[in-house]
Amino acid sequence: SAMKAIKLGAHDYITKPFDLDHLFTTLRNAKKLSHIQKENQNLKDAISPEATSTNVIAHSEPMQKLLSKAQKIARLDASVLLTGESGTGKGVLARYIHSHSLRADKPFITVSCPALPRELLESELFGHEKGAFTGAIKKRVGKIEAAKGGTLFLDEIGDLPIDLQPKLLNVLQDRVFQRIGGESPHACDVRIITATNIDFKKKIETKEFREDLYYRISVIPLEMPPLRTRPQEILPLANHFLNRVTKQRGNQNISISKGATEKLLKYEWPGNVRQLENLIERASAFCDDNEIAADDLMGSIDSPEHSGKPMNHLGGKTLAEI
Repeated sequence: SAMKAIKLGAHDYITKPFDLDHLFTTLRNAKKLSHIQKENQNLKDAISPEATSTNVIAHSEPMQKLLSKAQKIARLDASVLLTGESGTGKGVLARYIHSHSLRADKPFITVSCPALPRELLESELFGHEKGAFTGAIKKRVGKIEAAKGGTLFLDEIGDLPIDLQPKLLNVLQDRVFQRIGGESPHACDVRIITATNIDFKKKIETKEFREDLYYRISVIPLEMPPLRTRPQEILPLANHFLNRVTKQRGNQNISISKGATEKLLKYEWPGNVRQLENLIERASAFCDDNEIAADDLMGSIDSPEHSGKPMNHLGGKTLAEI
């Protein structure tokens, strides 16, 4: 069972009775590995064809209207705030805006605000000078500086620590930033696009987010519609993800059966496009005869109780059954 778990992606296993020191060491190693894997994935995403693609699947009226707006504002240099539920594709829209802007031939840099601890996030954004803190053995260029002339996409901006918010405000207001440990300000030329799935009104009321920064980042607000409001795009998106996965694996073409198609169309997708992408990637790994059958969807969208609701329990099933 332990070896099967490792093959399915478990980091490690511990036998009973276990030693607490061993447990904590294993957890620390798992955390380090998780950070490394996330960083590697971000780098792969940044250089992959999908990351630089200007193609957005938009068969529905809500998405066509949204892309029309995005094209109009792309050539402006104003800050854009992308809102919408988690997994709707705000990062894809940010790349689309960049690719249609006057900055398209310059870098598109992404920073996920909740992905790093506060200290690392500050260094990631603004950079640091040599000797600025313990471990700063050389100068580091931050993402604001790396995105010079291009676009900086700040994902989940609502999670930006309150003490870093004035520094970002300076970037937007005065077009300057300062490295950690630095004494002089540096001019910056970057367009900032931000994204969030939170209610800023509550964050502002509880003093977790500065109101003046909110107005600076939301000069042009655009809202991504959830996938359940644009069912015309479910199958085109599913086939898009399927084609991408088969190319990456070097497999033959895989199709989606009629039964699986009906199941995909009936579901309400609480996790939106990201959930669909993950499901297709997983189902394509288990399917037989190069066709995804209804059973290959593995129960995650089978039960009526999960329709339109995030799946937060196993519904009495074992992990093997799921």
